[in-house]
Amino acid sequence: LRCAREESVETRHSRQGQAGPTWCLSAIPAEKLEREVFEEHVNAVKKQRAMTRALRHFYGPGHSWKNVISIGDGYAECRALQDISFAHQNPTSSRTDAPKSFRVKTVKLLEEPDCAQMSQEMQLLQAWLPLMVARDGDFDMAWAQDDFEAISAQQMP
Repeated sequence: LRCAREESVETRHSRQGQAGPTWCLSAIPAEKLEREVFEEHVNAVKKQRAMTRALRHFYGPGHSWKNVISIGDGYAECRALQDISFAHQNPTSSRTDAPKSFRVKTVKLLEEPDCAQMSQEMQLLQAWLPLMVARDGDFDMAWAQDDFEAISAQQMP
């Protein structure tokens, strides 16, 4: 926790007293897993703070946050924006007296793509971005290595 205190990162544990995550594999040393989870949390908090500042600057005070898309190669970006959406409350609509919608859309790219995969990612993003923007709701999408292997296989003569 020394690192968290130095970075002024507030840590919260939502499931105190409960058993650890069921996805943990016994082959991974516990201290390595803890460190990786903690580092991911710290990165997500830093990204969350940066994104919040950028959104406040972009939308200005008193305006509703409408349609935000995060595209990145790490889960920290996705998690940060999703956490922001849970914490942020838009102003209420004068017509309906209900909070205005805040649509959050996340796309997680491959972490270490080769040139061909990166090119495919950019082509797919270019084709899908108008649909992402137009969607009246949230979504969370993560591309996997297998997705691009299947696309490559379909493109072979």
